Amino acid sequence: HTHTPTHAPAPATTEGGGGGRARAEAAGAHAAASSEEEVVAGSATAVFGHEAAASAGGVGRLASARAPEPATVLALTASTLPKHVAEACALELRARLLGRVPIFADLSARTLALVGGRMELTHAQAGAVLVTQGAAADWMYVLVSGWCHVLVALAPAPALPVVVGAVRARSDTPFFGEQALFANGRRAASIVAATDCSLLALPKRHFGEVLGLVPDLRERFGRAKQAAQAATALVKDREAEAAALRHVAEMRAREAVSEAMGVGGRADAGARAGGATGSSSVSSRVAVRASQFVG
Repeated sequence: HTHTPTHAPAPATTEGGGGGRARAEAAGAHAAASSEEEVVAGSATAVFGHEAAASAGGVGRLASARAPEPATVLALTASTLPKHVAEACALELRARLLGRVPIFADLSARTLALVGGRMELTHAQAGAVLVTQGAAADWMYVLVSGWCHVLVALAPAPALPVVVGAVRARSDTPFFGEQALFANGRRAASIVAATDCSLLALPKRHFGEVLGLVPDLRERFGRAKQAAQAATALVKDREAEAAALRHVAEMRAREAVSEAMGVGGRADAGARAGGATGSSSVSSRVAVRASQFVG
């Protein structure tokens, strides 16, 4: 089986006479569990790690590879790859990374290769400013790994931009910068890398060509954002409902305590006459009454 691209070389030994297998384990930045695929010696796809090694974008490994049994591995440095092989590997990597993005996942392999061939794979360190509010739009980006802050400078304090959102890899909306390209306008917000990031970047000069390859690109972006907004609104509604229920429970508990204490006040005379029995029974009623509402 083929493996997820950009795996680190598997541990190598001279045992086994050149056979063996490497197991690739890929885990997303926000995934709860990892996925595994195998690279088997002698198969047509026994090569791994070549796409990232051949890439000039500085992208880090997106998965790990380990040998669950003795295996012999021939390791090549990127500099030993012929130029045409390196270019083909880099193109394959961009196409595969693009195919992981939900809005592009249904495109054919040919279209992914054509679109990916017009993009550049780049890397940004945490803190890097990728987009500046008010600047002319010249690129759009798709996050491959990491996440970014979205900041907007407001009129009263333009020197103190406010964080208004985030863009995350492995989400339904891991892209930014497309709106200004569609409108041929200026950036509406700044984007700053919160972590080290790898990105696919599409220059403005190729944007029209990509629109020709994916005519409904604007609608794809729009549907993804609407779905994300609806999911966010649903979460907020549920949080508000839970907060309201907690408030009602707290109010009822306070009312129960007040009612019980009122009963206790009326029973004080009897408690004084009868000793500590009345006080003890009042405390018990308060505890039982309040426990009905607070859990």
